[in-house]
Amino acid sequence: MDEFSNFLTSFKSSLTRARGLCDIHDYLSKNHTSALDMTDMLRASVVLSVSAFDYLVHEIFRVEAIRRLKAKRPVSRFTVPFNILNHDNADFEMHLDAHIREINSYKSFVDPKKFSEALGCFVADPWTKIATQIGSRPDELKTRIRAIYRWRNRIAHEADINPVLSGIGLWPIHKSDVVGAIEDIELVGVASVKLLRES
Repeated sequence: MDEFSNFLTSFKSSLTRARGLCDIHDYLSKNHTSALDMTDMLRASVVLSVSAFDYLVHEIFRVEAIRRLKAKRPVSRFTVPFNILNHDNADFEMHLDAHIREINSYKSFVDPKKFSEALGCFVADPWTKIATQIGSRPDELKTRIRAIYRWRNRIAHEADINPVLSGIGLWPIHKSDVVGAIEDIELVGVASVKLLRES
C-alpha cells in the first residue's frame, strides 16, 4: 500500500454506491407502477460518480505535491509561500497540507482542462499518457469526460429540466448511459493514480 491506496479505495467505493443506485432504480422500476418515477436514482448516480472523481483528483494532487516537495522534486506551476518553506519537516508537511487544501477548496478538477492543469504539475501531457493506458485517443477521452461533467452540471445546477418542455419535463436518462459513464470515470481515475505512481 502507498499514499494513494486509501483514496483509490474510497473512489472505487463511491462508484460502487453509484452503481448501487442504478440497481435500486432497476428493482423499484420492476416492482412498482410506472407512475412512480425512479429516474432521479440515475441522476443521483451521475452526480455521485463525478463527485467521487473530483475527490480523487483533489486527494492525489495533494499527496503527490507533498511527496514531491518533501523530496525536493519539482512541481511545475505550483508555488509554496515562503513562510511555509521555513518550517521544519513535520511542520512543513502540516502547513503545506493545509495550504493545498485551502487553495484547491473552491476548484473542481473534473473538466478535462482543469484536470490537465492539476496533473500537469507532475507529468507532461497527462491526457496522452492516460489515453494510452486505457487504449483510447486523448481527444476522444477528453470529449467523453467533458460530456459526463456537463451532464452532471445540468443535473446539479439546472435540475435536469428540459427547457423545450417549458420547465415541466426532464431530459431523458437511461441506466445504460449512466453505467457507461461510471465505467469511463473509473478507467480515468485508476489510470491517473497509476500515472502518478509511476512518475
